[in-house]
Amino acid sequence: DAVSLALPHGVHLEWCLRALSVGKPVLCEKPLALSSEDARRITAAAREAGVPFMEAMKARFTPAAREVMREASVGVVGRVRSVEASLCNDALQHFRDSNSSYIFDSVQGGTLLDCGIYCASWLEALLPGAIALESVDVATVPARGCDDGGATVDAYVGARLKLGGVPALLECAMDRAKPRRCEIVGERGRIVVEDLHRPQAATVLVAGEEPRRIDAPYVVDDFFGELEHFNRMVRTGTAEAPVMPHGASVRCAQILDAVRAGFPRAR
Repeated sequence: DAVSLALPHGVHLEWCLRALSVGKPVLCEKPLALSSEDARRITAAAREAGVPFMEAMKARFTPAAREVMREASVGVVGRVRSVEASLCNDALQHFRDSNSSYIFDSVQGGTLLDCGIYCASWLEALLPGAIALESVDVATVPARGCDDGGATVDAYVGARLKLGGVPALLECAMDRAKPRRCEIVGERGRIVVEDLHRPQAATVLVAGEEPRRIDAPYVVDDFFGELEHFNRMVRTGTAEAPVMPHGASVRCAQILDAVRAGFPRAR
């Protein structure tokens, strides 16, 4: 009935195009592709095929994320002045033990693609407009099979950007732990989302008001929302998801492109 594509990042382009070419609906794991150019190729093929297609950005389909987006859009904290999205984990030894191609492959690896895409998704959803990189700090580790000082992959990325002229931070890591959250700062207050990649709660802090908690547990688990949505798309023949439309997938890839362009040396 459909293809759930959970292969390593570097082969998403090939297998999305192959599945779409024979008319199969596709739910493709994040990140959709290694670059925005490849993301555009995939979404163009999906439009031409006319079948349901969606990047599996699970956090967007959680009740907590939907409520936070609603509150931000109606101006609960006023006009958004900045957004900081950080997903940092102290998991380097775990990844080394598993020798994961998702992390250590010199072409398709690194924390920016694996974790930074979640941060990019929040920035994309909250801040429309042009993407401009201001600065980036990168820490690297050897790629798989390159312990002698050859190719590296990014173990930490901290990027300052402006999206539509609004300051933003995208931070991700596999070599250090920090609070995993998205902080939306507005003219009247801020919203702090806990565990931005698996959100179930957030705190709303508005000047002159008591802090307010958003408690929105998963329905079943953190994957259920996206799967339910995609299944409904397949049943109804809906080609594109309004929660994660094709354009959002391309723009998320463009954000990662902009960050990667500021790396000290080409990946």
